[in-house]
Amino acid sequence: MASYNAGAARLKEVIENQNTRDFFDMYLPEETERYVFRIIVLKEIILNRGRYGIDISEQELYKPLMLTDVTLETEREIHSNMLAQAMEVSYRTFRINNLHIRKYKMPKGSYRINIPVEKRSLFIKNLKNCDYIRIF
Repeated sequence: MASYNAGAARLKEVIENQNTRDFFDMYLPEETERYVFRIIVLKEIILNRGRYGIDISEQELYKPLMLTDVTLETEREIHSNMLAQAMEVSYRTFRINNLHIRKYKMPKGSYRINIPVEKRSLFIKNLKNCDYIRIF
């Protein structure tokens, strides 16, 4: 955690110059020390919600995201937002589920697309009449 905050090179320098690998014996920037303790406190609170009076019901917790995938082949360049619209999700949701798609424009080719399970049939239906995309 200290390395994430201060940087790997900085922490390596501290270890070498202070001759310790023990966080509690290191002299670090105040910001880094506070950062590490904040993370530790957050973990404690999350793991022991009841002890700290935080009552979160099961319905309020995040549901696991269930994805399925389809392979599609395009005969020409397409805009990735077209696929988001076909599954009726925001472009942001589409990109989060398909981190391997890096650009807006997708050249002609074959792609594996991740889709929320409940949107699969809708996605296929919406692209069914598109003559330049084939779904496998």
